Amino acid sequence: MILQFMNGLPKDYMEAAQIDGCKDLRLWWSLYMPLTRSAMVSIGIFYFIMSWNNFIWPYIAINSEENMVLAGVKG
Repeated sequence: MILQFMNGLPKDYMEAAQIDGCKDLRLWWSLYMPLTRSAMVSIGIFYFIMSWNNFIWPYIAINSEENMVLAGVKG
């Protein structure tokens, strides 16, 4: 998903920065990171929701301690 987003960025930005003397790390940090911030936030939200769904469904479905995975849960 991020690769597709980065392929859509204009190559003119990279070429102009390299002509101005920008090295690879500086190019990534100063140019690509700010441009891809929205895509990275979207991916972060997507993975958070996916992780939350992986947590909440077993939490709702399992109602007895015998079916729980963690050892030593009995209190």
